[in-house]
Amino acid sequence: MLQLPTYQVVQMSYTGGRPPAAAFFDHWRRFQDWCARRGLRSALSDVALIGYEPPGRPGARAFLYHVCVPVREEYQPDDAAVAIGSIPGGSYVLCRGELPETPRLFRAARSYAAQRGLAVDRGGIEILRPAPDNPEWLVIDAGCRVHG
Repeated sequence: MLQLPTYQVVQMSYTGGRPPAAAFFDHWRRFQDWCARRGLRSALSDVALIGYEPPGRPGARAFLYHVCVPVREEYQPDDAAVAIGSIPGGSYVLCRGELPETPRLFRAARSYAAQRGLAVDRGGIEILRPAPDNPEWLVIDAGCRVHG
């Protein structure tokens, strides 16, 4: 279990099919291209990007997801395609791996929380971080916010 701070982010929102839907991955590429055109990089050295599915209503059919990059408080976007938002801080169970392992990492995090009797928020978080031994490579911490 890990305590995460509240992250202020610039985010591009997506509503549509869950992964592996092609539109989901196109959304990630659009956001990364948007950032590259502006030279926007994370304000944090240990976080490159964040993917966040906010808690939704039980039984909700719409999949809402935000692709984000942490920014400084004074950052103001120049485009209506993105918005300033925040990722809630708190207690999270995160499992680390490589991007193709994301579904397995989510299952492992939820299993860990369940085994310890922790209540799990609906939704999830993926934090892409520079790899400790090669900052050009990203590792992923994927999991969920927990309570209890």
